[in-house]
Amino acid sequence: YAKMLHEVLINRAVPLAELTGRTQTGYDAIQDVLSNTDFEGIQGRVRFAPGEADPKGFIIMQQLQAGNVLLDVASYNQPTMSFLGNGDLMFHFSGERFPAGPAGSSTVTGKLSSFKSCSGGKKLDFKTNDCEDCPVNTEFVEFSGACLCVAGFYADGSGGCTKCPAGNISSSAGSLSCPACEVGKYSLLGSTSCSFCPLGRYTGSIATPECMACPDLIVYTTEAIASESVAACVCNAGTYEWDSSTMPVTCKKCPTNSNTASIMSKATSACKCETGFYMSADYTKCVMCPSKSTTTGSGQVIVSSSLSPCQCETGTYMSDDLTECITCPSGSSTTGPGKTSVAACLCDKGEYMPIGAIGCIPCPLGMACPKGSNEANAKFLTAASRNEEQTFLNLAPRYWASADAPMSVFECRSESKCPGGLPGQACAKHLQKQACEHCKEGTHWNGAQCVECASVESTVFLFPVLPCLILPANLLIMYRFFGDSFEKWGSLQNSITVVGFIILNHYQVIGILSSTNIPFPANISDAYNVVKFANDFSSLFKVDCPGMADFKTSMVLKGLTPVIVVACGAILWGASRIVAKAVKNENRMLATDRLLNVLGSLLFTFFSSIAALSLVLFKCSGNPNGEKTLAVDLSVICFNSDDWKSMVGVGVVFVLVYILGLGGLFVRAVLIAPKSFADPGFQMRYKFLFIKFRAEVFWWALVFLAKNFCINLSMCLAVAGVAQLYLVMTVAIVYMMATVVFMPYRSRVVNIIEVFTGISIIYACSLLTWHADRMGGDLDAPISYTTAVLTFWPLGMGAVGIVYLFLRGNRLPHPPGAHQAMQVAFKDLHAACDAIVHLTPEAGIDMLLRLAEWDRFFLAKAATVITHEVLGGDSKVRLVDKTLSRELSSVINASKSKPNEDAQTIATVVWI
Repeated sequence: YAKMLHEVLINRAVPLAELTGRTQTGYDAIQDVLSNTDFEGIQGRVRFAPGEADPKGFIIMQQLQAGNVLLDVASYNQPTMSFLGNGDLMFHFSGERFPAGPAGSSTVTGKLSSFKSCSGGKKLDFKTNDCEDCPVNTEFVEFSGACLCVAGFYADGSGGCTKCPAGNISSSAGSLSCPACEVGKYSLLGSTSCSFCPLGRYTGSIATPECMACPDLIVYTTEAIASESVAACVCNAGTYEWDSSTMPVTCKKCPTNSNTASIMSKATSACKCETGFYMSADYTKCVMCPSKSTTTGSGQVIVSSSLSPCQCETGTYMSDDLTECITCPSGSSTTGPGKTSVAACLCDKGEYMPIGAIGCIPCPLGMACPKGSNEANAKFLTAASRNEEQTFLNLAPRYWASADAPMSVFECRSESKCPGGLPGQACAKHLQKQACEHCKEGTHWNGAQCVECASVESTVFLFPVLPCLILPANLLIMYRFFGDSFEKWGSLQNSITVVGFIILNHYQVIGILSSTNIPFPANISDAYNVVKFANDFSSLFKVDCPGMADFKTSMVLKGLTPVIVVACGAILWGASRIVAKAVKNENRMLATDRLLNVLGSLLFTFFSSIAALSLVLFKCSGNPNGEKTLAVDLSVICFNSDDWKSMVGVGVVFVLVYILGLGGLFVRAVLIAPKSFADPGFQMRYKFLFIKFRAEVFWWALVFLAKNFCINLSMCLAVAGVAQLYLVMTVAIVYMMATVVFMPYRSRVVNIIEVFTGISIIYACSLLTWHADRMGGDLDAPISYTTAVLTFWPLGMGAVGIVYLFLRGNRLPHPPGAHQAMQVAFKDLHAACDAIVHLTPEAGIDMLLRLAEWDRFFLAKAATVITHEVLGGDSKVRLVDKTLSRELSSVINASKSKPNEDAQTIATVVWI
């Protein structure tokens, strides 16, 4: 067994606790060593077979008995055991004695009592086989089978247990002494283990009952536990090393509201202020952050007099002197804490911060305000990148502003030209100048975008050469077909021509409507662009490409168009005379009056376009910035720009020549027409003024011209689009009412078409107001007053009508003057009827054919009245009271034989 224990504990280093604790590990180690036991003993070889407890070889088994007597009990010679019969086997309790024999026997039979198993720290009294308590300060140790002194006590040699003195310990039961604690450790009286000196304490000797404290435990500490000398005392957290030459080093406390991140700090810079404070530049104090601010954490230090380490809370920013957090202006806030200027106060989407304002205000007209829009950020417009605090207002679609004056917003012609964006960057591709009005050189506007000009389009052939080639041919064609004499004025051909004339004029008016200052939707703008040529034939020739689209050139070219037309006519007139002279045929000469009619027809037909051109300088549109720009060219500012001023003289000449001069020529012709119309030359020369209208309303050409002039003038008198529409609507209503009253055209169908075109214009004006901007309510008052006047207008008209009826109405009984008036009227009727009665049928038919359709219509109506009311004819479409015809029947029969008598009677009965 000694050999086994040496092998297990020493050679294999199995802990003693594994054996005393009777663990499986200890048991397995013992079994393994015993199973490998194989040596030559005194009496022979000793060994064990694997997994067997019996040794192999020859051994003598003995029993130690009372009195230290060894009794040889039996011999064992593998595998046989033989009892020797030398005495009795004796066991613990009385009566437990059995013969160890007889000699030679291999077994002995006997019954033994079992030892009790004690628990609860009690020990077994082997003499009495009873469990009993251990003495005070002892505990039963199963391994030893005895009560031993508990840990913290030691056996004092007198059979008792004594506490270990302070500075000494016993760590387990059964200690015979108390070892001393090492340097850097201490223990109290009766301790079971030594404790390390805590931080801030030290001990330099063994068996120390307590550790020595550093000079000031608030100021000092130790770097680690178990310190062994005062030299281990270092500066504690919240202090820093002030003097390193002392023992221990001299430490100084950090300023109030500061601390160090660790011990052993070497300088005051290691002192970090708490959150909400920052260290002064000289590291002598922690300064509290202003109200509504704090630091992002501890340890903040002011590094600049203009930069505070304190961060103002969201919705505020730091003042310039770093002493307070200022609340953001009304309607604005910051995106987070720590903002240092008012620029960080961002307005909500749809609002912006004006320069010098004390709060956010709604986004101005023509602009879109993303979150954070600030007028002061205009300086960042050209920056390659911008943060949220550098946001400037965007331009809304259809609006433009330059980078130099980003708040001066102009309205564009369409969203296609100005899709929106930052000032100076809001034009669509290839567009340039104010309001993105013009395409860049080499491109032209196709209604949706600027596209490259074709090579032929960039030459002067397409414009102005081609129009100059077309114009003479057109004049000659018109000369060929516009030569009808008076008797053919009411022909089908001329009636159809008048219909075309009315339709063309209708779309001229539509073209004027398209120039009103209203942001039409794209579909309406596209539709109106289709008929743009009705007022501007140059739009067919892409004048942008040859470089003639700038305002000055365009105005001069268009303004000279009537002059060019007249000049072309004069050249043709002169050329015809040269040709006639050369071929000696006077029929080759163009008749002067007929050619003048052709030229007058063109000028009369396009008088609306000519008037629009003459007034173009005075047709301006409003803009959000208060400036007015030319409706025809939004890149020109009305009244103030050099371009506008340089063309005023040209515009005045156009007004004098075309509106006053040409218009005056037309007025004169109409005024002298009653006296001069019998002249065939006058008829041919001014046919364009009279051919369309009935003889009774020969002056209607002036009304027609006045309508077109007033519609153009409406564009000048008002800037707001809705006001322009209402003025045009007023002109259209007045003109249509006059048309209904006078029915001026020779053909009834043409009158009806004219009325329908008037209705179309009125409806169009009314519906287009849907798209009009209310201009911030600026027009509310005038529109309200106009509405009130129009609402009660019928009352005034009714009063005027009553007065008229009272003065001129058909009173019963008839007043004395009525008889005399009817005499005159009947005399005229009688003379007319007498002339008709004496016409032959052929002459009468020829007369009717020469009359205009509308005149024949009224003549037929007069015949219907006489037939039914005077002669008593029956009618399915007219109510006839035959009282009058019965009263006149005797007179009529008598007049057939005496036609010149009783005229007075007929006059009295019929007309009164």
